[in-house]
Amino acid sequence: MLDDSEQLSYNAPFFLDKTPLTKEELNVIEEEKQILGNNFCRRCDYCQPCPQGIQISLIFNAYAYFKRYNLKTWAEDKYKVCIKNINDCVNCGCCEVKCPYLLPIRTMLCEAHKLLNRG
Repeated sequence: MLDDSEQLSYNAPFFLDKTPLTKEELNVIEEEKQILGNNFCRRCDYCQPCPQGIQISLIFNAYAYFKRYNLKTWAEDKYKVCIKNINDCVNCGCCEVKCPYLLPIRTMLCEAHKLLNRG
């Protein structure tokens, strides 16, 4: 595993390369945009801390792995180890006020809970 400075040294040349993206690369980006839509968590954690201790980005990460990679058991297990989940939400909206992407976090948490809370 690379440390931060090694990772920066490795990645910097890619940002300096001014070669335009190929049509194939642009198509891949467009496909990803369609899959992700507008409401996806970028895991910036600006919504944290939740007053109730809900690990919002961890839940959304599990949700994403379930939906995008079909890792259902892994995602459900990851959700189960969350000490707090949507059942602990008091609907205060603090998370949504802090989200720079204006995500409907409470609605998204409910969707994640419905999908991941099986069994």
